[in-house]
Amino acid sequence: MAIGDSDMDIPMLRRARYSIAYNPVSEEVANIARIVINSDTLYPLIDVTKAILGM
Repeated sequence: MAIGDSDMDIPMLRRARYSIAYNPVSEEVANIARIVINSDTLYPLIDVTKAILGM
């Protein structure tokens, strides 16, 4: 699982089985990620992470 937001994170997101773009700064990051979260809080990220981990 990889979580990123910038173009610098693209290689990491490409390699990850579950890639999450959290408030991505570019369309490319959003297009590469399997899951995109746009939120003012971390709660949606926590919920998605728990779902992936089966918690």
